[in-house]
Amino acid sequence: MNNVKLKTSWQKILENEFKKPYFIDLMSFINNEYRTKKVCPSKDDIFRCFNFFDFENTTLVILGQDPYHVPQMADGLSFSTRLNIKPKSLMNMFNELKTDLNITRTNCDLSDIASQNVLLLNTCLTVLENKPLSHANKGWEIFTDNIIKEIDCNLKNVIFLLMGNNAISKEALIVNNKQFIIKTSHPSPFSCHISFKNSKVFSKINNLLLSMNKSIIFW
Repeated sequence: MNNVKLKTSWQKILENEFKKPYFIDLMSFINNEYRTKKVCPSKDDIFRCFNFFDFENTTLVILGQDPYHVPQMADGLSFSTRLNIKPKSLMNMFNELKTDLNITRTNCDLSDIASQNVLLLNTCLTVLENKPLSHANKGWEIFTDNIIKEIDCNLKNVIFLLMGNNAISKEALIVNNKQFIIKTSHPSPFSCHISFKNSKVFSKINNLLLSMNKSIIFW
């Protein structure tokens, strides 16, 4: 699996991780899971979020937890799905988008957003079907923490959208004061009401981008 080939400059960064002992152990475990069990997303989509733009162009990081565990729903991008089914968290994000910017979005495939230099990253990149968090604490968190650190160390003026306690816990990795952090509760039905609903998070992101003379995100 670590022979993955990307069309972007993320390839070099991922290759550095692939050589590390923790990642070799992780891939041994993950490869065995794919051989013997049903795993989401498909193998070809595990690193899909890194294939839409070059590392140095990263504008926004939206951090999720782990992929959808419903069969065929996960597509390698956090919160996104190619299925014509609206997951509840994504539905709440679309509701906020309507309230905030009066944009009605129906397409659950977020690849158009990813292509605007947005890293749709989960803290774990795989999960067993119907078993949420089943691949937590296997090594994926080390990998994604290192990705966040790489962005923080080498880039500036990157916006990090951290939704929910799991994502907010990653704030400690972002030490460069040239970055921007937006925190809300998770958009799931269980916590959306705490601070995600009516947060105007999408206009906040676009206003930050405008203040940096960057292109806004077309949500």
